[in-house]
Amino acid sequence: DRQGVTVDVEYIARKLRKPRLESQEEINQRMHSVELAVREALFARGETHFTDQEFPPSNQSLFVDPESPPSKLQ
Repeated sequence: DRQGVTVDVEYIARKLRKPRLESQEEINQRMHSVELAVREALFARGETHFTDQEFPPSNQSLFVDPESPPSKLQ
C-alpha cells in the first residue's frame, strides 16, 4: 500500500532563487522613466512648469544623472 506525495517543484525553485539585484544603471533608467511619466502627466494636466520640489531626487524617487547631478546635490 503506497501513499503519494505531491511536490510543487516550481514553488520550491522560486523560494530558493535569490532575488535579482538591479544594477545602478537599471535603477537610474527606471527612475528616469518615472520622471518622464510624471512630467508627461503634469504637462497633460496643463502644468508646464515642472520643478524637483514636487519630487525631490533621491534613490527612492526620481532619476538623478550621475554624470551631472543638480548643484544642490553636489
